[in-house]
Amino acid sequence: MEKSKHMKTLWSILSGTNQPSSLDVVGPFVEGAKDWLISGLQHFRARGEDSSLATNTFSTVLGQAIQLKAEDTSELLDSYRKNEYRGTADQFESLLKNKHIHPGLLAELCQFYQKERLYLLHCIEFLIKKAHNTHPYSNIIEGFLEAYNSKGELKKSLLTQLKMLSKSNPPQQSGLVTPAMIKLWWSSHSQEILLVLQCLMHYSEIHSLDAEDFLEILSTCGKLSCDMEESFHSVWHMQATLLVKVVQSKDNFQAFRPKNTAIEEELERISNIAEYSPLLLAWMLNHYTSETPISGSKFQQFGEKAIEQRALKIIADIGNDTIFQGESTLREAVCRTLNNLLAVLVSSFDTERLASQADLRSATCSVLRGSSRAAENFWTPDQGLNFVWSETVSQFPLEMVALLELSKAAAHYSNENKIKICREIQELPNFMEPIENIPDSSLKWTTAGVVVLLQTHYPYKNVGCKEVLLPR
Repeated sequence: MEKSKHMKTLWSILSGTNQPSSLDVVGPFVEGAKDWLISGLQHFRARGEDSSLATNTFSTVLGQAIQLKAEDTSELLDSYRKNEYRGTADQFESLLKNKHIHPGLLAELCQFYQKERLYLLHCIEFLIKKAHNTHPYSNIIEGFLEAYNSKGELKKSLLTQLKMLSKSNPPQQSGLVTPAMIKLWWSSHSQEILLVLQCLMHYSEIHSLDAEDFLEILSTCGKLSCDMEESFHSVWHMQATLLVKVVQSKDNFQAFRPKNTAIEEELERISNIAEYSPLLLAWMLNHYTSETPISGSKFQQFGEKAIEQRALKIIADIGNDTIFQGESTLREAVCRTLNNLLAVLVSSFDTERLASQADLRSATCSVLRGSSRAAENFWTPDQGLNFVWSETVSQFPLEMVALLELSKAAAHYSNENKIKICREIQELPNFMEPIENIPDSSLKWTTAGVVVLLQTHYPYKNVGCKEVLLPR
């Protein structure tokens, strides 16, 4: 572990405030942290299982608690003293020798360590996201990646970190390692996995991931503990979407042929986890639409399994996942990927025979709300999700609520879409209910000859439909 770097400081400089930092400040900071940024969490070297407490100093206890090598633990303490501790070096040394305050200090240092890991991943994600846009630091970032990622070093590192995290275990409870610290570990652990997956998703926007990468990511799926609580659903969602994005490339799909057996063994392993059903669906669709499907593939079985597990509902859940709501760049990439999957599905199959129309509309709405490109392409006649709109319009007025929800989602991204929705609604057929069909007890005639409806009338109540109504 090289001379310690304070990741919180680097993140503060990169993310900035309303006023970006000087390029003369940013450049040296990024250059100085190059080994950290490329190696990521690998820079924090794990303590060996056979490591024992040779001495009972605070440093060794901390290293045991956070599972970090002795040299790296010393560097972590040094970084904390220089950047976080408010006091002199002598006061800090006295603090470490006072065993009465070790429990509180240990909890604080554990939090510091977990935050430094997360700040590091945020910095890496920032570099990948901002490399090819109009950000003030884009030239520095592009130069950095050209110099240190010329052979895909960053991608290899991210894949290694993902595999490393999938095998990680929490610290064991002891006299100083409390249940609260273990819970903190699980919370940070899930965030780390999500951030690495997000980095890979952003990376795939500018560089292709190949069949070997696909298999490496796939091998980490389904290996999470329920101790992550609700976060494991988000991790599964992120894994599934990233893998769908990789497999959607036709060039990639042809390269998958030599890996087909190994890939399908992994797909079989995770096939009972419903959150991965969009991936099974994508695998089936790629075979189905390919001019030369892979011989002996189980793609049909995987497709049937995906429909059985309500893959369309899972797609809606992914689009609505809270982890994507505040991140416009990531949400756009995720929903655009899901839009491509849905477009191929509705263009290839009679969706009424495949799944619930409600699930299909729900998935369509979540995608339209999350992707500007999906919303722009929504009106292309007889293509992609326009099939869903046409089918929903044809069911008016029986499916009035469904039409309103779909209209609201389509109008979300632009004024042009709002205007288009208004025009489409104006073209809907008008329906009139003969007054003779309404019971006299529900009507009131005024002296001016106006008829007032005294209670809500349901024209299609006799066929069990209460969604179409005439309000009182």
